[in-house]
Amino acid sequence: MEATLQQLAQLSSELAEGLESREPEELEEYMLQRSRLFQQLMDWVPTAAEKVRHKELVAHILELDKQIASRMEQLRDEAETELNKISHGRTVKNTYDASPQYYDSQFFDKRK
Repeated sequence: MEATLQQLAQLSSELAEGLESREPEELEEYMLQRSRLFQQLMDWVPTAAEKVRHKELVAHILELDKQIASRMEQLRDEAETELNKISHGRTVKNTYDASPQYYDSQFFDKRK
């Protein structure tokens, strides 16, 4: 299981390098791989000595996770902003494209 923990640390470190330029697809792939590794770690019951030995590595992984989560939130906010722009554009378009409503009207010529 130590190898799995090392893989998780390496995966997180690789993603954290150049995190600001990462695309959503890369983050999605990271989350899938991370999920698989976490499933393996869920079955592991570490001893007290293993906990002490891996404490720093786990702390490092948690720090990287904070950075990665921050980037994911930033991408989510950007996507939400773009979706709002599209929705607003559709609303405006529908307002102008709406079929005109014709009403029967009467005009009076009061000069006669």
